[in-house]
Amino acid sequence: MHRRPARLLSSCLAALLLFASADAFASTGSRLDRGEVRTLLQEHNRARAQVRVPPLRWSPQVATSAQRWADHLADSSCRMRHSRGSRYGENLFIGTAGYYGVGDAAQAWAAERRRYRGGPLRAHNWAPAGHYTQMVWRDTRQLGCGVSACDDKEIVVCHYEPKGNYLGRAPY
Repeated sequence: MHRRPARLLSSCLAALLLFASADAFASTGSRLDRGEVRTLLQEHNRARAQVRVPPLRWSPQVATSAQRWADHLADSSCRMRHSRGSRYGENLFIGTAGYYGVGDAAQAWAAERRRYRGGPLRAHNWAPAGHYTQMVWRDTRQLGCGVSACDDKEIVVCHYEPKGNYLGRAPY
């Protein structure tokens, strides 16, 4: 008798969590909740305001793409690598789950500003500051991010539309 109610409760709880996750996914395009979306937009738009480029808007469609890639990376033993052939720009972050969050990812990318000295992107200035320059790329208008867990790590993927970081061009 004890097993059946426990299974029923477990099944109901799993269905409730799936429903709540599906509802969040429908509104944000990823597993991020609205607070995390707000945090990511604030961090990105703070960096963009410092160099006087227009703020980004959240795109559930772009976020769905980022979520798919975050899930793929988690399913690939946490091996961090950029997607190939994507129509979006991309930033990746991995950190210890429960210690680092999505805001830390955006802050780490923005901190690369100190390594960028301005001017058109070349190999010498893109490599140390490419996450930052993608965040502040003048022509980028939309942001979408996803998050996934792998072991004790949290993976954050942000996609940017239209993408930036073209060598030979300045980000702003």
